[in-house]
Amino acid sequence: MLVNLENLKTARENAGYTTLEAAKKICPSTKGNRVAQWEAGELRPTWHQLKALGNAYQINTFLLTSDEKITRNRVIKDYRKHETGGELELNARKFIHFLLQRQDYLAKVMKEAGMRKNTLVGMVKNSTYRDAPRIAQFITDRINYRYDESVGNNHLKYFISLLENQGIYVMKTLSYWKISVKNMRGVYLKNDYAPIIALNRKDAKTAQLFTLAHELAHLFTNSEGVSNIDFRCRSNDPTEIFCNAVAANLLLPEERIERRRHHIDELEEIAKRFQISKLFVFYRLKNLGLLGRQDLYSIEEKLKKMADDFSAKQGKDQGGNYINNMRDSNGYLFNNFISSLYFERKINAAETTKILKLSIDKV
Repeated sequence: MLVNLENLKTARENAGYTTLEAAKKICPSTKGNRVAQWEAGELRPTWHQLKALGNAYQINTFLLTSDEKITRNRVIKDYRKHETGGELELNARKFIHFLLQRQDYLAKVMKEAGMRKNTLVGMVKNSTYRDAPRIAQFITDRINYRYDESVGNNHLKYFISLLENQGIYVMKTLSYWKISVKNMRGVYLKNDYAPIIALNRKDAKTAQLFTLAHELAHLFTNSEGVSNIDFRCRSNDPTEIFCNAVAANLLLPEERIERRRHHIDELEEIAKRFQISKLFVFYRLKNLGLLGRQDLYSIEEKLKKMADDFSAKQGKDQGGNYINNMRDSNGYLFNNFISSLYFERKINAAETTKILKLSIDKV
């Protein structure tokens, strides 16, 4: 088949594959790097191989033979700590490409419909670590965040609903693209119409909550990027330091904590009340100088092991029903928006299923 060599390379890079990774997927039993040879024009792929490339790259196969130029994805900033997460995994790269495609589609539809831009994106300018408590309060007021025990027993679900009410698309990694928590915890993708925050579904719920608050700080400063930072990590990046501080002040404001020395036995009660992890409470009180004189190092190590063991167990338990997982990965706002396009007869059932990765009757 005659192919557009530039499109062939751009589509692969957008999807996050190296030539060798793509070759192993398309031609696993063939020696050499066939994809590199195709992109160099040394060999031509068959139509069957071209279709396989289109499926792998998540694009219409005909674009690989068309004169229509494929737009190159923008580069997403990497805020991760590479010493703990390594290079971004292939599945993480594929997932970010998948999100960018969704975002482009949403933004196009919203613009054409004359919808307004999201006013929360980039509201905070030039803030530093010292501004974190004030900015956290500003965000709290803007999203109408009023968490207490009356909310129920699902803090994460409540927080997500607040953001979706503000036009922020909150999604999660797909169950069949397993991405390790150490490699990627969350990502914020900027867009004036359809800002997206995505979480790693393999992470513990309390950890997802912190990541969500962290990525929300990225949204308010419009600092796009992918992260594997949690409240335990010390980063040299001022943006990550700031976003972590905002998240900590959002989820456990200093004014909600009694100004006294707390005993380690009180951690569980505070964690239960705010539906956050004991380890997070430990670090929050420690950083505020509100823990009594105890063997903090040994307590910290014990809590870290408990948290890591729990996260590992929860990650292994991430099976379940595909339909429920996909609904959760899409998020309510995305499911509702795409469904409304179908019911308004702007897209047909086949398009709806392709976009949602679910049939309309399962949403």
